[in-house]
Amino acid sequence: MAGFFSPLSANIYFPAINYLARDLSISLELINLTITAYLICQGIVPSLIGDTADMIGRRPVYIAAFVVYLAANIGLALQDSYAALLVLRILQSSGSSGTIALAISVVADLAPPHERGRYVGAALCG
Repeated sequence: MAGFFSPLSANIYFPAINYLARDLSISLELINLTITAYLICQGIVPSLIGDTADMIGRRPVYIAAFVVYLAANIGLALQDSYAALLVLRILQSSGSSGTIALAISVVADLAPPHERGRYVGAALCG
């Protein structure tokens, strides 16, 4: 289920782009920067979270990732400025993208090698 959050958060944003630009009185180019920032963090953060989970354990890192994700979503619902939108989208990406790396790590920890493919597929489907 954890692998579901990152793609959901990335794609659910697209229909609201024009409304956000209008409500915040900014250009579509600035809104597109929030997408770029989201995708950059989505690519970088999983490697950091994976290393952290190897050092301190999967459970605390999962909890921290979900807390960051939840807090960013609440902040996004309440924000009314472009700066807040940009920062909170970065935090949202940081919280959600690590869950995919963690899901695959948990599968590698729990599933026998000959069954990992099946479990990884299920983990990535959400």
